[in-house]
Formats: sequence, structure tokens, C-alpha cells
Amino acid sequence: MTSPSHNGADATRADPDNSGEMQGRGRFQKGRSGNPAGKRRGSRNRATVLLDKIATEQAEAILRAAIDAALSGDSRAQKALLDRIWPIKRSRPIEIDLPSIRTAADATNGIETVIAYVADGRLTVDEGAALAALLETRIRHHAIDEVEARLARLEQEMAKHAP
Repeated sequence: MTSPSHNGADATRADPDNSGEMQGRGRFQKGRSGNPAGKRRGSRNRATVLLDKIATEQAEAILRAAIDAALSGDSRAQKALLDRIWPIKRSRPIEIDLPSIRTAADATNGIETVIAYVADGRLTVDEGAALAALLETRIRHHAIDEVEARLARLEQEMAKHAP
């Protein structure tokens, strides 16, 4: 005789084909999904659908309320509106006198220049780090170019001495 589990499922139920059916106590077999096919492609989250509906139907009223709140001195509403109207700039054009970067040594000298600009406040630390990363990438490219050239020379030498 079997005893029902807390949800009414047969506690002794077996799943010999390992199909993901519920096992005893109403749980799916460990390692097997209760929905092997997964979520349908293109299906949307219910909360997102509801928010989109509200936005579509009430967008003008919501915007008007936010503007009215901002005009009456609500600093959160002011910040929300200003952040949307004038988003924070993530970067800016930078003027820096870098040497022409034709070799790895030139890029290394460029990094020294960037460090000097950061040290005297003409660049922020973040701007300096971004420029240094670009220059380091250029150094790696020069190293790869150099290895390729050396390999080509070695292959030419090997071809000369091949039987």
C-alpha cells in the first residue's frame, strides 16, 4: 500500500524512463527539469508585459506628474528627469602630446607621457588608465608583428637549406 505525499502525489511513484516525471513527495527527479522544453521562445515576463501596458496607456499622465513634481521642488523627480534629459557623459575627448607610435619603445614612452599627465592633473586616473591600456595593446601588437617577421625570416632560411 502506498501513502499519498503532502500534495496528493503517490509517494512510491517510479520513473523508469527518467523522463522528468515527479518522484515521491511530488518532487522532480534530481537533475531533471520539470519543463525539459524550457520557456517558449519569445515569451515575455508577466511583470514586463504589465509595465509595458501601463506605460503605453498612462505614459503622458506619468510624465506630466513627474514634471509637476520636479517643478514643485521634488528633488528625486528633478534628478530622474535630468538624468534622462542630460545623461552623464562617460568620456570626453582628450588632448595629449603622444609620440608617434611605430615601435614598442614608442608605446612605452607614450605610457610615460600618460603617467606624467595624470600626475599633474591634466588627465584623471580613469582617463590615464584607458589610454595606457590602448598603448599596452599597441605594444602587444608590435610584439606579435616582430614574432611574425622573425618566423618569416626563419622559414626563408629553412627553405634555402631544404633538399
